[in-house]
Amino acid sequence: MKLQEVMQFVGVTGLPGAGKGAFIELLRPLLAAPGVTTRYYSLSDELRAEARRRGLTVERPILRTIANDLRKEHGSGVLSMLVVRKIREDLQQLPGAEALVVIVDAIRNPEEVHVLRRELAPNFTLVGVEAPLEVLVNRIASRARFDEPDEFVQQREAARKMILGESGKDEPAHGHNIAACIAEADWRVDNSGSLPELAAETRRFINAIIPVPAQKDVER
Repeated sequence: MKLQEVMQFVGVTGLPGAGKGAFIELLRPLLAAPGVTTRYYSLSDELRAEARRRGLTVERPILRTIANDLRKEHGSGVLSMLVVRKIREDLQQLPGAEALVVIVDAIRNPEEVHVLRRELAPNFTLVGVEAPLEVLVNRIASRARFDEPDEFVQQREAARKMILGESGKDEPAHGHNIAACIAEADWRVDNSGSLPELAAETRRFINAIIPVPAQKDVER
């Protein structure tokens, strides 16, 4: 299979706590129901692999430092290029004519967006998953993730500072700037409410953007 034969490439960006994972977990089965295969890639997976190669702990601050180091040394689009290379290699193993949507998660720098738009043209769509800052702070402060230090989930101000840093506050040009990525989104998903509301938002996205085969719309 060639890149041009992929039905849609869906890039996903959003601040910590916005619910990117929840959006993707809804997207994949909704596409599978009418027979669309999905493949998932994450820029964060590249960072985790690099952290392990360096013998470092897989935690958000460490991954952020590694990302900034890699972007500074190899260009701000380096993580996207690594993922695009994997996508190309994987597609070579697939037969053509398959209804396939490729998801690329954890986009955090505008140049990562630009590389994906260029390399995955013409069927690349960037989705920004959003929620108000206070909602994000509440979610981060009440959850436990293996890659987030305890202070993020125990202190609201620590969570707020982390979110603002990921958004681009006081970051260099090669650093995290999720706010700028969201500004370039082709489609925005409001995840400030309930899971059923997010499911409805996800269905709207599919029906508007992805040419699902064998039926006009994903079940509403």
